[in-house]
Amino acid sequence: HDFVTVVCDPADYSDVLAELAEGDVTTGTRRRLAGKVFARTAAYDRAIAGWLSGDAFGETMTVSGRRLQELRYGENPHQRAAVYAGGEARPGVATATQLQG
Repeated sequence: HDFVTVVCDPADYSDVLAELAEGDVTTGTRRRLAGKVFARTAAYDRAIAGWLSGDAFGETMTVSGRRLQELRYGENPHQRAAVYAGGEARPGVATATQLQG
């Protein structure tokens, strides 16, 4: 990621173009975008592995989801935590709307 900029999400185009207009894409941006590409590739590879194996209950499981919200703390106050949900729009706690409180 030191010398190559990869972009897998059109939402990142404007940031990359703005940095290129300034002369170069920063190392921090290249690193963030590389992480995004590897995460997308990992989810795609997992889908291919599941299809090729034809086994709904394989020896291992890889779960991918989109971060919906960072939480104030994890199970203990000194731990970090976040809520993730898959791409499906199924009803549940992760996709519920908080009405109050």
